[in-house]
Amino acid sequence: MLLPNNFENEISSRFYDKEVTVLETRERIEPDGGVVREDNTEKCKFFGNVRFNAQEELQSDIGLHLDADITITCRNETNVSLNDCLVYLGKRYKVNNLIPSDSHLTITGKECK
Repeated sequence: MLLPNNFENEISSRFYDKEVTVLETRERIEPDGGVVREDNTEKCKFFGNVRFNAQEELQSDIGLHLDADITITCRNETNVSLNDCLVYLGKRYKVNNLIPSDSHLTITGKECK
């Protein structure tokens, strides 16, 4: 299907209305050899559509069974990677899947305890 050039902008302006913060993850090696993961520095922010507990929907839509507490759809150009830490409404989520499609990127994550 041929879509107008401004299609992505129209979708973004109407549906991507929740702000999510991506924290930069750094690993530090301690003197005794232990690895400490630090994710306290803001890498960027983006807007997306946020859903919670949507595993059944993802199972039927794209055929994947995902263990996720949060599902976010956003623009494909979003600067996020596997294992990044996301912050939404004061809770932290570790990115466990990035699923690109023609029109958007689907991000799933598990809440960090």
